[in-house]
Amino acid sequence: MRIALIPIDNRPVCYQLPEYIAKLTKENELIMPDISLLGDLNKSADTKGLIEWIDSLKDIDKYVVSLDTIAYGGLIP
Repeated sequence: MRIALIPIDNRPVCYQLPEYIAKLTKENELIMPDISLLGDLNKSADTKGLIEWIDSLKDIDKYVVSLDTIAYGGLIP
Protein backbone atom coordinates (compact mmCIF):
# COMPACT_ATOMS: atom_id res chain seq x y z
CA MET A 1 0.00 0.00 0.00
CA ARG A 2 1.34 3.43 -0.93
CA ILE A 3 0.62 5.98 1.79
CA ALA A 4 1.26 9.71 1.41
CA LEU A 5 1.77 11.53 4.71
CA ILE A 6 1.93 15.23 5.44
CA PRO A 7 2.93 15.50 9.10
CA ILE A 8 2.10 18.41 11.34
CA ASP A 9 5.71 19.70 11.38
CA ASN A 10 9.32 18.64 11.03
CA ARG A 11 9.95 17.35 14.56
CA PRO A 12 11.46 13.84 14.64
CA VAL A 13 8.38 12.39 16.34
CA CYS A 14 6.24 13.70 13.46
CA TYR A 15 8.65 13.11 10.55
CA GLN A 16 11.04 10.27 11.41
CA LEU A 17 8.88 8.08 13.63
CA PRO A 18 6.27 7.41 10.89
CA GLU A 19 9.11 6.33 8.57
CA TYR A 20 10.36 3.84 11.17
CA ILE A 21 6.86 2.48 11.75
CA ALA A 22 6.19 2.08 8.03
CA LYS A 23 9.40 0.05 7.63
CA LEU A 24 8.09 -2.57 10.08
CA THR A 25 6.19 -4.16 7.21
CA LYS A 26 7.15 -4.55 3.56
CA GLU A 27 3.55 -4.07 2.38
CA ASN A 28 3.58 -0.34 3.10
CA GLU A 29 5.45 2.37 1.26
CA LEU A 30 5.40 5.72 3.02
CA ILE A 31 5.81 8.81 0.87
CA MET A 32 6.46 12.14 2.57
CA PRO A 33 7.36 15.61 1.33
CA ASP A 34 10.85 16.98 1.71
CA ILE A 35 11.39 18.11 5.29
CA SER A 36 12.20 21.64 4.07
CA LEU A 37 8.51 22.09 3.09
CA LEU A 38 7.37 21.55 6.68
CA GLY A 39 7.20 24.14 9.40
CA ASP A 40 9.02 24.35 12.69
CA LEU A 41 9.04 26.54 15.76
CA ASN A 42 10.26 29.58 13.80
CA LYS A 43 8.64 29.24 10.36
CA SER A 44 5.40 28.08 8.82
CA ALA A 45 5.16 25.24 6.34
CA ASP A 46 5.29 25.99 2.62
CA THR A 47 1.60 25.27 2.03
CA LYS A 48 1.78 26.06 -1.69
CA GLY A 49 4.75 23.70 -2.05
CA LEU A 50 2.88 20.98 -0.16
CA ILE A 51 -0.16 21.30 -2.43
CA GLU A 52 2.12 21.06 -5.47
CA TRP A 53 3.73 17.98 -3.93
CA ILE A 54 0.31 16.35 -3.43
CA ASP A 55 -0.64 17.14 -7.03
CA SER A 56 2.57 15.51 -8.30
CA LEU A 57 1.88 12.15 -6.62
CA LYS A 58 0.70 9.16 -8.64
CA ASP A 59 -0.89 5.86 -7.61
CA ILE A 60 -1.41 6.67 -3.92
CA ASP A 61 -3.71 4.33 -1.99
CA LYS A 62 -4.16 6.43 1.16
CA TYR A 63 -3.52 10.03 2.19
CA VAL A 64 -2.84 11.05 5.78
CA VAL A 65 -2.78 14.83 5.97
CA SER A 66 -2.40 17.20 8.88
CA LEU A 67 -5.05 19.83 8.19
CA ASP A 68 -3.26 22.27 10.53
CA THR A 69 -0.25 22.10 8.22
CA ILE A 70 -2.27 22.67 5.05
CA ALA A 71 -4.57 25.35 6.49
CA TYR A 72 -2.28 27.27 8.84
CA GLY A 73 1.28 26.18 8.05
CA GLY A 74 1.56 24.05 11.18
CA LEU A 75 0.45 23.73 14.77
CA ILE A 76 2.31 26.75 16.16
CA PRO A 77 1.37 29.39 13.52
